[in-house]
Amino acid sequence: MAGEKSNLNNAVQAAHEFFLKALEMIKRAKIELDVEAKIRFNRGLARASLQIGDIDAAADGFKKVIEISREHGMFGYERKALITLTSIIHMWPEKDEAERILKEGIAKAKENEDKALESIMLLTMGFLTAIHGQPYEGHQLVLDGGRIAKETADPIPMFVAHHMRSMTERWLGRPKKSIEITEGMVESLRKTYALTPLLLVIQTRGIALAEIGRIEDAISILKNGIDICKKVGSFFRLGALYNCLGYCYREINQHEYAWRCNLKSNEITRGQMEKYPMGRSGYAEVLAQANVNLIENLLDQQKFDAARHRMKSFEEESKSKDYYVFRHQWKTRMDYLAAQILLRQSDIGQAEALIQRNLERTRRESMKKREGSFLRLMGEVQISRNESEKAIGNLGDAILILKEEVNPRKLWQAHASLAAAHSKLGRSSEEQTQWGAAAEIILNTANDLSDRQLREGFLKAEPIRKILSMAES
Repeated sequence: MAGEKSNLNNAVQAAHEFFLKALEMIKRAKIELDVEAKIRFNRGLARASLQIGDIDAAADGFKKVIEISREHGMFGYERKALITLTSIIHMWPEKDEAERILKEGIAKAKENEDKALESIMLLTMGFLTAIHGQPYEGHQLVLDGGRIAKETADPIPMFVAHHMRSMTERWLGRPKKSIEITEGMVESLRKTYALTPLLLVIQTRGIALAEIGRIEDAISILKNGIDICKKVGSFFRLGALYNCLGYCYREINQHEYAWRCNLKSNEITRGQMEKYPMGRSGYAEVLAQANVNLIENLLDQQKFDAARHRMKSFEEESKSKDYYVFRHQWKTRMDYLAAQILLRQSDIGQAEALIQRNLERTRRESMKKREGSFLRLMGEVQISRNESEKAIGNLGDAILILKEEVNPRKLWQAHASLAAAHSKLGRSSEEQTQWGAAAEIILNTANDLSDRQLREGFLKAEPIRKILSMAES
Protein backbone atom coordinates (compact mmCIF):
# COMPACT_ATOMS: atom_id res chain seq x y z
CA MET A 1 0.00 0.00 0.00
CA ALA A 2 2.91 2.37 0.75
CA GLY A 3 4.38 1.56 -2.66
CA GLU A 4 1.07 2.24 -4.41
CA LYS A 5 0.66 5.54 -2.59
CA SER A 6 4.19 6.56 -3.53
CA ASN A 7 3.51 5.67 -7.17
CA LEU A 8 0.39 7.85 -7.14
CA ASN A 9 2.46 10.77 -5.87
CA ASN A 10 5.33 10.09 -8.33
CA ALA A 11 7.75 9.35 -5.48
CA VAL A 12 9.24 6.69 -7.72
CA GLN A 13 12.40 5.88 -5.75
CA ALA A 14 10.38 5.42 -2.56
CA ALA A 15 7.80 3.32 -4.43
CA HIS A 16 10.51 1.08 -5.81
CA GLU A 17 12.06 0.56 -2.37
CA PHE A 18 8.67 -0.26 -0.79
CA PHE A 19 7.86 -2.86 -3.44
CA LEU A 20 11.31 -4.46 -3.13
CA LYS A 21 10.83 -4.68 0.65
CA ALA A 22 7.43 -6.27 0.06
CA LEU A 23 9.03 -8.77 -2.34
CA GLU A 24 11.65 -9.65 0.27
CA MET A 25 8.94 -10.24 2.89
CA ILE A 26 6.89 -12.39 0.50
CA LYS A 27 9.88 -14.61 -0.28
CA ARG A 28 11.15 -14.84 3.32
CA ALA A 29 7.78 -15.68 4.83
CA LYS A 30 6.69 -17.79 1.82
CA ILE A 31 3.46 -15.81 1.60
CA GLU A 32 0.98 -17.00 -1.02
CA LEU A 33 -0.76 -13.97 -2.54
CA ASP A 34 -4.28 -14.12 -3.90
CA VAL A 35 -4.83 -13.27 -7.58
CA GLU A 36 -5.69 -9.60 -7.12
CA ALA A 37 -2.74 -9.08 -4.73
CA LYS A 38 -0.38 -10.66 -7.29
CA ILE A 39 -1.66 -8.31 -9.96
CA ARG A 40 -1.37 -5.23 -7.73
CA PHE A 41 2.12 -6.19 -6.63
CA ASN A 42 3.48 -6.86 -10.14
CA ARG A 43 1.80 -3.80 -11.59
CA GLY A 44 3.08 -1.51 -8.83
CA LEU A 45 6.65 -2.77 -9.00
CA ALA A 46 6.59 -2.55 -12.81
CA ARG A 47 5.37 1.04 -12.72
CA ALA A 48 8.05 2.12 -10.24
CA SER A 49 10.73 0.20 -12.17
CA LEU A 50 9.75 1.97 -15.39
CA GLN A 51 10.23 5.40 -13.87
CA ILE A 52 13.71 4.66 -12.52
CA GLY A 53 14.62 3.35 -15.98
CA ASP A 54 14.67 -0.40 -15.25
CA ILE A 55 13.02 -1.55 -18.48
CA ASP A 56 13.76 -5.22 -17.73
CA ALA A 57 11.82 -5.29 -14.45
CA ALA A 58 9.03 -3.11 -15.87
CA ALA A 59 8.50 -5.36 -18.89
CA ASP A 60 8.63 -8.47 -16.73
CA GLY A 61 6.06 -7.06 -14.29
CA PHE A 62 3.57 -5.94 -16.92
CA LYS A 63 3.91 -9.27 -18.74
CA LYS A 64 3.13 -11.11 -15.50
CA VAL A 65 0.04 -8.97 -14.97
CA ILE A 66 -1.14 -9.82 -18.50
CA GLU A 67 -0.46 -13.53 -17.96
CA ILE A 68 -2.27 -13.70 -14.59
CA SER A 69 -5.18 -11.62 -15.88
CA ARG A 70 -5.66 -13.82 -18.95
CA GLU A 71 -5.46 -16.98 -16.86
CA HIS A 72 -8.26 -15.75 -14.58
CA GLY A 73 -10.34 -13.91 -17.18
CA MET A 74 -9.70 -10.46 -15.67
CA PHE A 75 -9.71 -8.36 -18.83
CA GLY A 76 -9.78 -5.01 -17.01
CA TYR A 77 -6.37 -5.64 -15.42
CA GLU A 78 -4.99 -7.12 -18.64
CA ARG A 79 -6.14 -4.04 -20.56
CA LYS A 80 -4.34 -1.60 -18.22
CA ALA A 81 -1.13 -3.65 -18.36
CA LEU A 82 -1.23 -3.82 -22.17
CA ILE A 83 -1.65 -0.04 -22.39
CA THR A 84 1.29 0.63 -20.05
CA LEU A 85 3.45 -1.98 -21.77
CA THR A 86 3.11 -0.07 -25.06
CA SER A 87 5.12 2.84 -23.59
CA ILE A 88 8.30 0.73 -23.51
CA ILE A 89 7.69 -1.84 -26.23
CA HIS A 90 9.79 0.09 -28.75
CA MET A 91 12.88 -0.37 -26.54
CA TRP A 92 12.89 -4.15 -26.74
CA PRO A 93 15.76 -5.89 -28.49
CA GLU A 94 13.42 -8.02 -30.60
CA LYS A 95 11.13 -6.13 -32.98
CA ASP A 96 9.26 -9.36 -33.84
CA GLU A 97 8.25 -9.88 -30.21
CA ALA A 98 7.02 -6.30 -29.94
CA GLU A 99 4.93 -6.71 -33.11
CA ARG A 100 3.52 -10.04 -31.84
CA ILE A 101 2.37 -8.46 -28.57
CA LEU A 102 0.76 -5.54 -30.41
CA LYS A 103 -1.06 -7.86 -32.83
CA GLU A 104 -2.28 -9.99 -29.92
CA GLY A 105 -3.46 -6.78 -28.23
CA ILE A 106 -5.39 -5.71 -31.33
CA ALA A 107 -7.01 -9.16 -31.57
CA LYS A 108 -7.93 -9.03 -27.86
CA ALA A 109 -9.40 -5.55 -28.29
CA LYS A 110 -11.56 -6.67 -31.23
CA GLU A 111 -12.66 -9.76 -29.32
CA ASN A 112 -13.89 -7.54 -26.48
CA GLU A 113 -15.18 -4.81 -28.84
CA ASP A 114 -12.80 -2.38 -27.13
CA LYS A 115 -12.16 0.41 -29.64
CA ALA A 116 -10.07 2.39 -27.15
CA LEU A 117 -7.58 -0.46 -26.66
CA GLU A 118 -7.55 -1.22 -30.39
CA SER A 119 -6.64 2.37 -31.20
CA ILE A 120 -3.78 2.43 -28.67
CA MET A 121 -2.34 -0.83 -30.03
CA LEU A 122 -2.57 0.46 -33.62
CA LEU A 123 -1.04 3.81 -32.66
CA THR A 124 1.89 2.01 -31.04
CA MET A 125 2.29 -0.16 -34.14
CA GLY A 126 2.60 3.06 -36.14
CA PHE A 127 5.20 4.39 -33.71
CA LEU A 128 7.17 1.13 -33.96
CA THR A 129 7.03 1.24 -37.77
CA ALA A 130 8.29 4.85 -37.81
CA ILE A 131 11.28 4.28 -35.53
CA HIS A 132 12.33 1.28 -37.59
CA GLY A 133 12.97 3.36 -40.68
CA GLN A 134 9.53 3.91 -42.21
CA PRO A 135 8.39 7.28 -40.82
CA TYR A 136 5.79 7.96 -43.52
CA GLU A 137 4.17 4.49 -43.26
CA GLY A 138 4.24 4.76 -39.46
CA HIS A 139 2.56 8.16 -39.66
CA GLN A 140 -0.27 6.68 -41.74
CA LEU A 141 -0.87 3.98 -39.11
CA VAL A 142 -0.91 6.67 -36.43
CA LEU A 143 -3.55 8.57 -38.41
CA ASP A 144 -5.63 5.36 -38.67
CA GLY A 145 -5.31 4.79 -34.92
CA GLY A 146 -6.29 8.41 -34.30
CA ARG A 147 -9.51 7.99 -36.30
CA ILE A 148 -10.49 4.99 -34.16
CA ALA A 149 -9.59 6.90 -30.97
CA LYS A 150 -11.84 9.76 -32.07
CA GLU A 151 -14.80 7.36 -32.29
CA THR A 152 -14.39 6.41 -28.62
CA ALA A 153 -14.40 9.92 -27.07
CA ASP A 154 -12.19 8.29 -24.40
CA PRO A 155 -9.52 10.74 -23.11
CA ILE A 156 -6.73 8.13 -22.83
CA PRO A 157 -6.66 6.93 -26.48
CA MET A 158 -7.29 10.51 -27.59
CA PHE A 159 -4.21 11.63 -25.66
CA VAL A 160 -2.10 8.77 -27.08
CA ALA A 161 -3.30 9.64 -30.60
CA HIS A 162 -2.38 13.30 -30.18
CA HIS A 163 1.00 12.52 -28.70
CA MET A 164 1.93 9.87 -31.27
CA ARG A 165 0.93 12.20 -34.09
CA SER A 166 2.92 15.07 -32.59
CA MET A 167 6.02 12.86 -32.77
CA THR A 168 5.50 11.49 -36.29
CA GLU A 169 4.71 14.99 -37.63
CA ARG A 170 8.03 16.20 -36.20
CA TRP A 171 9.94 13.25 -37.63
CA LEU A 172 8.56 14.11 -41.06
CA GLY A 173 9.92 17.65 -40.66
CA ARG A 174 6.74 19.43 -39.55
CA PRO A 175 7.58 20.84 -36.09
CA LYS A 176 4.94 23.59 -36.38
CA LYS A 177 2.24 20.91 -36.57
CA SER A 178 3.80 19.12 -33.60
CA ILE A 179 3.64 22.32 -31.54
CA GLU A 180 0.04 22.93 -32.55
CA ILE A 181 -0.98 19.39 -31.49
CA THR A 182 0.76 19.57 -28.08
CA GLU A 183 -0.64 22.99 -27.15
CA GLY A 184 -1.96 22.78 -23.57
CA MET A 185 -1.01 19.12 -23.10
CA VAL A 186 1.82 19.75 -20.62
CA GLU A 187 -0.44 21.79 -18.33
CA SER A 188 -3.18 19.14 -18.47
CA LEU A 189 -0.79 16.29 -17.69
CA ARG A 190 0.70 18.13 -14.72
CA LYS A 191 -2.75 18.14 -13.13
CA THR A 192 -3.16 14.39 -13.58
CA TYR A 193 0.24 13.44 -12.11
CA ALA A 194 0.82 11.27 -15.22
CA LEU A 195 4.62 11.27 -15.08
CA THR A 196 5.61 9.15 -18.10
CA PRO A 197 3.36 10.88 -20.66
CA LEU A 198 4.21 14.28 -19.15
CA LEU A 199 7.95 13.80 -19.70
CA LEU A 200 7.42 12.44 -23.22
CA VAL A 201 5.29 15.43 -24.23
CA ILE A 202 7.80 17.85 -22.67
CA GLN A 203 10.54 16.25 -24.78
CA THR A 204 8.51 16.32 -28.02
CA ARG A 205 7.25 19.86 -27.57
CA GLY A 206 10.61 21.18 -26.36
CA ILE A 207 12.59 19.95 -29.36
CA ALA A 208 9.88 21.10 -31.81
CA LEU A 209 9.97 24.61 -30.29
CA ALA A 210 13.75 24.67 -30.72
CA GLU A 211 13.47 23.57 -34.34
CA ILE A 212 11.35 26.59 -35.27
CA GLY A 213 13.57 29.00 -33.35
CA ARG A 214 11.59 29.48 -30.12
CA ILE A 215 14.75 28.72 -28.19
CA GLU A 216 13.95 30.23 -24.80
CA ASP A 217 10.54 28.56 -24.70
CA ALA A 218 12.25 25.27 -25.54
CA ILE A 219 14.95 25.71 -22.89
CA SER A 220 12.35 26.58 -20.26
CA ILE A 221 10.14 23.56 -20.86
CA LEU A 222 13.07 21.12 -21.11
CA LYS A 223 14.68 22.43 -17.91
CA ASN A 224 11.34 21.98 -16.20
CA GLY A 225 11.26 18.35 -17.36
CA ILE A 226 14.79 17.79 -16.05
CA ASP A 227 13.83 19.33 -12.68
CA ILE A 228 10.82 17.00 -12.45
CA CYS A 229 13.03 13.96 -13.16
CA LYS A 230 15.52 14.97 -10.49
CA LYS A 231 12.84 15.78 -7.94
CA VAL A 232 11.08 12.42 -8.20
CA GLY A 233 14.16 10.31 -8.97
CA SER A 234 13.06 9.31 -12.46
CA PHE A 235 15.84 8.44 -14.96
CA PHE A 236 13.69 7.03 -17.77
CA ARG A 237 13.74 10.20 -19.94
CA LEU A 238 16.44 12.23 -18.16
CA GLY A 239 19.21 11.51 -20.68
CA ALA A 240 16.93 12.37 -23.61
CA LEU A 241 15.88 15.66 -22.01
CA TYR A 242 19.52 16.70 -21.46
CA ASN A 243 20.21 15.80 -25.06
CA CYS A 244 17.38 18.04 -26.31
CA LEU A 245 18.58 20.87 -24.07
CA GLY A 246 22.05 20.57 -25.60
CA TYR A 247 20.49 20.84 -29.06
CA CYS A 248 18.75 24.08 -28.02
CA TYR A 249 21.99 25.71 -26.90
CA ARG A 250 23.76 24.61 -30.07
CA GLU A 251 21.10 26.26 -32.22
CA ILE A 252 22.22 29.62 -30.82
CA ASN A 253 25.96 28.78 -30.85
CA GLN A 254 26.30 28.35 -27.08
CA HIS A 255 28.90 25.65 -27.46
CA GLU A 256 29.97 25.31 -23.82
CA TYR A 257 26.40 24.84 -22.54
CA ALA A 258 25.59 22.48 -25.41
CA TRP A 259 28.69 20.37 -24.80
CA ARG A 260 27.98 20.00 -21.07
CA CYS A 261 24.34 18.98 -21.65
CA ASN A 262 25.19 16.40 -24.32
CA LEU A 263 28.03 14.95 -22.25
CA LYS A 264 25.58 14.64 -19.33
CA SER A 265 23.12 12.85 -21.61
CA ASN A 266 25.92 10.54 -22.77
CA GLU A 267 26.90 9.73 -19.18
CA ILE A 268 23.36 9.09 -17.89
CA THR A 269 22.23 7.08 -20.90
CA ARG A 270 25.34 4.91 -21.12
CA GLY A 271 24.84 4.03 -17.46
CA GLN A 272 21.19 3.05 -18.05
CA MET A 273 22.14 1.11 -21.16
CA GLU A 274 24.64 -1.01 -19.25
CA LYS A 275 22.45 -1.46 -16.19
CA TYR A 276 19.22 -2.52 -17.90
CA PRO A 277 19.87 -4.86 -20.88
CA MET A 278 16.30 -5.05 -22.15
CA GLY A 279 16.20 -1.28 -22.57
CA ARG A 280 19.57 -1.13 -24.36
CA SER A 281 18.08 -0.42 -27.78
CA GLY A 282 16.00 2.52 -26.56
CA TYR A 283 18.85 3.98 -24.55
CA ALA A 284 21.25 3.37 -27.47
CA GLU A 285 19.12 5.67 -29.65
CA VAL A 286 19.45 8.49 -27.12
CA LEU A 287 23.18 7.79 -26.87
CA ALA A 288 23.48 7.99 -30.66
CA GLN A 289 21.70 11.35 -30.76
CA ALA A 290 23.98 12.64 -27.97
CA ASN A 291 27.08 11.61 -29.92
CA VAL A 292 25.82 13.24 -33.11
CA ASN A 293 25.18 16.43 -31.13
CA LEU A 294 28.70 16.30 -29.71
CA ILE A 295 30.20 15.87 -33.20
CA GLU A 296 28.13 18.82 -34.45
CA ASN A 297 29.37 20.88 -31.54
CA LEU A 298 33.00 20.12 -32.40
CA LEU A 299 32.46 21.02 -36.06
CA ASP A 300 30.83 24.31 -35.07
CA GLN A 301 34.01 25.15 -33.16
CA GLN A 302 36.23 24.21 -36.13
CA LYS A 303 37.68 21.27 -34.17
CA PHE A 304 37.76 19.01 -37.20
CA ASP A 305 40.29 16.44 -35.97
CA ALA A 306 38.37 15.90 -32.74
CA ALA A 307 35.09 15.64 -34.70
CA ARG A 308 36.57 13.05 -37.08
CA HIS A 309 37.96 11.03 -34.16
CA ARG A 310 34.63 10.99 -32.30
CA MET A 311 32.74 10.12 -35.48
CA LYS A 312 35.07 7.23 -36.33
CA SER A 313 34.87 5.89 -32.76
CA PHE A 314 31.08 6.07 -32.68
CA GLU A 315 30.72 4.53 -36.16
CA GLU A 316 32.51 1.45 -34.81
CA GLU A 317 30.39 1.31 -31.65
CA SER A 318 27.12 1.79 -33.54
CA LYS A 319 27.68 -1.32 -35.68
CA SER A 320 26.23 -3.20 -32.71
CA LYS A 321 22.67 -4.49 -33.16
CA ASP A 322 21.69 -2.37 -30.13
CA TYR A 323 21.64 0.70 -32.40
CA TYR A 324 18.79 -0.27 -34.73
CA VAL A 325 16.09 1.92 -33.09
CA PHE A 326 15.58 5.16 -35.05
CA ARG A 327 18.81 4.47 -36.93
CA HIS A 328 17.58 6.11 -40.13
CA GLN A 329 17.09 9.39 -38.26
CA TRP A 330 20.39 9.77 -36.40
CA LYS A 331 22.38 8.13 -39.23
CA THR A 332 21.01 10.76 -41.64
CA ARG A 333 22.21 13.46 -39.25
CA MET A 334 25.65 11.84 -39.03
CA ASP A 335 25.86 11.56 -42.83
CA TYR A 336 25.16 15.30 -42.98
CA LEU A 337 28.15 15.92 -40.70
CA ALA A 338 30.33 13.43 -42.58
CA ALA A 339 29.57 15.25 -45.85
CA GLN A 340 30.69 18.53 -44.28
CA ILE A 341 33.97 16.93 -43.19
CA LEU A 342 34.51 15.52 -46.70
CA LEU A 343 33.92 18.98 -48.16
CA ARG A 344 36.42 20.40 -45.71
CA GLN A 345 38.96 17.80 -46.93
CA SER A 346 38.16 18.71 -50.57
CA ASP A 347 36.95 15.15 -51.16
CA ILE A 348 34.18 16.44 -53.40
CA GLY A 349 33.32 13.15 -55.11
CA GLN A 350 32.65 11.22 -51.90
CA ALA A 351 30.78 14.16 -50.41
CA GLU A 352 28.50 14.39 -53.46
CA ALA A 353 27.78 10.64 -53.45
CA LEU A 354 26.86 10.74 -49.75
CA ILE A 355 24.66 13.81 -50.21
CA GLN A 356 22.88 12.30 -53.21
CA ARG A 357 22.07 9.06 -51.34
CA ASN A 358 20.58 11.03 -48.49
CA LEU A 359 18.61 13.33 -50.78
CA GLU A 360 16.98 10.27 -52.33
CA ARG A 361 16.12 8.86 -48.92
CA THR A 362 14.82 12.10 -47.41
CA ARG A 363 12.59 12.68 -50.43
CA ARG A 364 11.32 9.11 -50.34
CA GLU A 365 10.46 9.37 -46.63
CA SER A 366 9.17 12.99 -46.82
CA MET A 367 11.81 14.24 -44.34
CA LYS A 368 11.59 17.87 -45.46
CA LYS A 369 14.06 19.56 -43.09
CA ARG A 370 16.72 16.96 -43.88
CA GLU A 371 16.06 17.39 -47.60
CA GLY A 372 16.58 21.14 -47.30
CA SER A 373 19.83 20.62 -45.37
CA PHE A 374 21.26 18.21 -47.96
CA LEU A 375 20.21 20.49 -50.82
CA ARG A 376 22.29 23.23 -49.19
CA LEU A 377 25.30 20.91 -49.05
CA MET A 378 24.77 19.95 -52.70
CA GLY A 379 24.91 23.67 -53.45
CA GLU A 380 28.22 23.84 -51.57
CA VAL A 381 29.57 20.98 -53.70
CA GLN A 382 28.57 22.79 -56.87
CA ILE A 383 30.11 26.07 -55.69
CA SER A 384 33.42 24.24 -55.12
CA ARG A 385 33.22 22.98 -58.72
CA ASN A 386 32.46 26.44 -60.09
CA GLU A 387 28.97 25.27 -61.06
CA SER A 388 27.44 28.34 -59.49
CA GLU A 389 24.28 28.43 -61.60
CA LYS A 390 23.41 24.87 -60.54
CA ALA A 391 24.26 25.78 -56.95
CA ILE A 392 21.88 28.75 -57.07
CA GLY A 393 19.05 26.44 -58.17
CA ASN A 394 19.60 23.91 -55.38
CA LEU A 395 20.15 26.58 -52.74
CA GLY A 396 16.98 28.36 -53.80
CA ASP A 397 15.05 25.09 -53.43
CA ALA A 398 16.65 24.54 -50.01
CA ILE A 399 15.55 27.99 -48.86
CA LEU A 400 11.96 27.40 -50.01
CA ILE A 401 11.80 24.13 -48.04
CA LEU A 402 13.45 25.56 -44.92
CA LYS A 403 11.21 28.64 -44.99
CA GLU A 404 8.18 26.39 -45.05
CA GLU A 405 9.51 24.43 -42.08
CA VAL A 406 10.66 27.62 -40.26
CA ASN A 407 14.11 26.37 -39.27
CA PRO A 408 16.10 29.58 -38.57
CA ARG A 409 19.63 28.16 -38.22
CA LYS A 410 19.45 26.03 -41.36
CA LEU A 411 17.79 28.92 -43.19
CA TRP A 412 20.44 31.56 -42.45
CA GLN A 413 23.11 29.02 -43.41
CA ALA A 414 21.36 28.45 -46.76
CA HIS A 415 21.15 32.19 -47.43
CA ALA A 416 24.86 32.53 -46.63
CA SER A 417 25.70 29.71 -49.07
CA LEU A 418 23.55 31.34 -51.75
CA ALA A 419 25.40 34.63 -51.18
CA ALA A 420 28.68 32.78 -51.82
CA ALA A 421 27.30 31.34 -55.08
CA HIS A 422 26.31 34.82 -56.32
CA SER A 423 29.74 36.13 -55.27
CA LYS A 424 31.42 33.55 -57.52
CA LEU A 425 29.45 34.95 -60.45
CA GLY A 426 30.25 38.54 -59.54
CA ARG A 427 26.62 39.37 -58.80
CA SER A 428 27.23 41.78 -55.93
CA SER A 429 23.62 42.99 -55.67
CA GLU A 430 22.19 39.47 -55.38
CA GLU A 431 25.00 38.51 -53.02
CA GLN A 432 24.22 41.42 -50.72
CA THR A 433 20.51 40.55 -50.74
CA GLN A 434 21.30 37.06 -49.45
CA TRP A 435 23.69 38.29 -46.74
CA GLY A 436 20.94 40.70 -45.70
CA ALA A 437 18.36 37.90 -45.55
CA ALA A 438 20.69 35.75 -43.41
CA ALA A 439 21.40 38.69 -41.09
CA GLU A 440 17.69 39.46 -40.70
CA ILE A 441 16.96 35.91 -39.53
CA ILE A 442 19.88 36.05 -37.09
CA LEU A 443 18.79 39.39 -35.63
CA ASN A 444 15.20 38.18 -35.28
CA THR A 445 16.52 35.14 -33.40
CA ALA A 446 18.64 37.37 -31.17
CA ASN A 447 15.69 39.71 -30.47
CA ASP A 448 13.65 36.71 -29.30
CA LEU A 449 16.27 35.97 -26.61
CA SER A 450 15.36 37.93 -23.49
CA ASP A 451 18.30 36.44 -21.58
CA ARG A 452 21.08 38.99 -22.10
CA GLN A 453 23.89 36.46 -21.67
CA LEU A 454 22.40 34.10 -24.25
CA ARG A 455 21.74 36.93 -26.70
CA GLU A 456 25.22 38.44 -26.42
CA GLY A 457 26.91 35.04 -26.59
CA PHE A 458 24.95 34.22 -29.73
CA LEU A 459 25.82 37.48 -31.48
CA LYS A 460 29.52 37.13 -30.57
CA ALA A 461 29.84 33.65 -32.10
CA GLU A 462 32.31 33.70 -35.01
CA PRO A 463 30.00 32.45 -37.83
CA ILE A 464 27.28 34.87 -36.69
CA ARG A 465 29.66 37.83 -36.61
CA LYS A 466 30.90 36.93 -40.11
CA ILE A 467 27.36 36.97 -41.58
CA LEU A 468 26.47 40.24 -39.85
CA SER A 469 29.72 41.80 -41.04
CA MET A 470 29.12 40.72 -44.64
CA ALA A 471 25.58 42.12 -44.48
CA GLU A 472 26.84 45.47 -43.19
CA SER A 473 29.52 45.74 -45.89
